[in-house]
Amino acid sequence: MHWDEFVSAIRTDMNDNNTASPKYSNALLYGYFRSAIYDVSMYFPRRFDHIVLEVDPGDAKKFALPSDFIEEIVVECPEDTALSERRTRPGYKRTPANRPLLYEISGDHLYLDADPGGSAVLLTYNGVHGLPASPEDTAFTVTNPDRDIELLSLYVKALINQRERTKQASLDRFKLGSSDRQDNPIAPEVTDYFAEYREKIADRSGGAVFLQRTRKYR
Repeated sequence: MHWDEFVSAIRTDMNDNNTASPKYSNALLYGYFRSAIYDVSMYFPRRFDHIVLEVDPGDAKKFALPSDFIEEIVVECPEDTALSERRTRPGYKRTPANRPLLYEISGDHLYLDADPGGSAVLLTYNGVHGLPASPEDTAFTVTNPDRDIELLSLYVKALINQRERTKQASLDRFKLGSSDRQDNPIAPEVTDYFAEYREKIADRSGGAVFLQRTRKYR
């Protein structure tokens, strides 16, 4: 699916059919789509295989992680030689190695326990799905599988309804005799969209949705 097709489908679902002056601009939908991509990618990421990492000019054992990195799958150095994750243990003394055996991830970088000596460091990892270059990048192809498009759509529509509810609540606040805002008619729609989104993630995951994740996208 292309980006313009996704936008058109959202506007159709939200009855935003004024093509000359749509209620929801491309920029607004792009922002919501960006949030949806980040969230869905935490559950169903995009896999990247054998990506060569760039070494830090000042440290031969330090390598920059890709900007869309979420979680590593395999670290190789040299190619076809998998490294183990280095784990810190109390009282453990590190000994210098002749070649890389262990790696450690901290912040935006990956660190080796030894100088790779010019060998490439290859990373296979789970990452964030792609985003259009701009709100007007109509030719962009959504990288999520077709089965995940519904999740993106539910998330975007939930944010749209949340926006409408906020606008309506602001108006209700200043109406005489309407200080109680618990009966906002848009609230159920917002709740249902996000509830359906979480239910479908739970169905796809085969269990409960955990609100705490091991690693957040930076």
